Amino acid sequence: MDAAYRRCSSSCETSWESLTIFDGLVLVALRLTFGGAPCPNLWGVISETITDVANTILHNPLWNHIDLYDKLSDMIETPNSLPPEMPFHQARDLAVSLPENTDGYIDIYINDFIGISPDLGENSLRMSRVLPLAIHSKARPLDPSDIIPRKEIISMKKFQAEGR
Repeated sequence: MDAAYRRCSSSCETSWESLTIFDGLVLVALRLTFGGAPCPNLWGVISETITDVANTILHNPLWNHIDLYDKLSDMIETPNSLPPEMPFHQARDLAVSLPENTDGYIDIYINDFIGISPDLGENSLRMSRVLPLAIHSKARPLDPSDIIPRKEIISMKKFQAEGR
């Protein structure tokens, strides 16, 4: 997410509790601040919702990732997969039992999403398309007629570096 905290307004009470005085001026933060104690929890409401939407889309058998995706995901390089003829090797027994999940899973830590899936079929492409779709389903898309210019909610710099 690009400038995640700056996209979320603070409550009046939080703004007054987090005043900053610098050079005789008082700064009232009307949006969440990067170092504010309540900010990760407040932003978590938004980021956890996006994560839930992404997982719901990912596990929906009716989702066609070829036709329904956000066009920004075309700018994300899909990872290199191992050759399909390479056989799986027997894994060791796990200390915990995990449910079988061939579609993968997306999780979140504050504003950093991570998607993990087995390298089967088109999972790499599906995983690279589901999160941008979920993010834009919860955010108002950019429109050329907007009076106030806005940046994309997806940080393409971060996605291109880490979004594989």
